[in-house]
Amino acid sequence: MPEHNAAASEHALMQEITAPLANLPDDPVRTSADVEFPLTLRGYDRIAVDAYVKQTSQLVAELQATRFA
Repeated sequence: MPEHNAAASEHALMQEITAPLANLPDDPVRTSADVEFPLTLRGYDRIAVDAYVKQTSQLVAELQATRFA
């Protein structure tokens, strides 16, 4: 039964690796380019900008990871 355990482990690993792909938007370029930030008294809302940068950085990392897969 070692082959069964190895196959199950490999399947679980592949699911873990590919899971983030299910969360990618249909058109990541349009999603990243079409953004508006709420205005505050002294410019843009920093929390909104930080959240956008984090989301976009994650998207770029995921796209780069799939590029080499």
